[in-house]
Amino acid sequence: MRHTSRKTPVSNALVSRLRPLQHRLSSSIPRIEYFQPSPSEESNMKFIWAVMAVNTSVFVFFWYRRQEAQQTHDYEKVNRIVDNFTLGWKGLQEGRWWTLVTHDFFHIGLTHIVFNMVTFFAMGQLLAATPGVRVGHLAVLLTGSGLSSAAGFLFTRDRNSRKESQSRALGFSGVSSGFVAAAACLHPTVKFALFGIIPAPAWALAGGFFAYDWYNIYNRSSGIAHAGHVGGAVFGALYWLLRLRKVRTTALWPKVTTPGPIAPRITRRF
Repeated sequence: MRHTSRKTPVSNALVSRLRPLQHRLSSSIPRIEYFQPSPSEESNMKFIWAVMAVNTSVFVFFWYRRQEAQQTHDYEKVNRIVDNFTLGWKGLQEGRWWTLVTHDFFHIGLTHIVFNMVTFFAMGQLLAATPGVRVGHLAVLLTGSGLSSAAGFLFTRDRNSRKESQSRALGFSGVSSGFVAAAACLHPTVKFALFGIIPAPAWALAGGFFAYDWYNIYNRSSGIAHAGHVGGAVFGALYWLLRLRKVRTTALWPKVTTPGPIAPRITRRF
């Protein structure tokens, strides 16, 4: 999420390998059994792709309107879009309550939307492949993270200050922060490549991002609504605590069992 006064996800190749499979070489050699992937994964991924399509469609539509305005020098339509897709106290005071939701799907810069969509897809794909997680869970996580992100941004802005009441927030990063937090709580040891290079476990990435946003929560010069990120992350963690932690995660990884009366059964979890 931005404000203005104006990775390595679970790949399809990995999931495709997690088919029911059992190798029995001899009674003395451990056998590996792969669990069935989540039966809801396909529908979950359709939801993830649909959300990304909405974000992309809004971005392309605004880009087209902006190009049109630059040619005609008529910015009325562009200003109307900005007013209805950005969040701020001024807009809420004027009755545009829908901006509590629409601001999540609005991006101006290409880098902004690409970073948000890559993050959302990486974490969304991991959650989608988790047995027990369904479309309803993803929808609640998205909605709650978005609204909590909006609340975080508004809480740190003085509605009675003319300058701060005109400050606006936009972007999907508040929702992405919620997905990052939920995914990290469910799968803390899964590793992602930070900036595509540095491997780091999910718990470290989520914790690092949260600490950075918390430290800069009242920073007005960064151009980033850090409080919105904090709000989204808090909801994601709470939703995991109250709901998602009950889902099973063992189905994503093989369990290694050693036959024999004296060998304990070992289940590998993350």
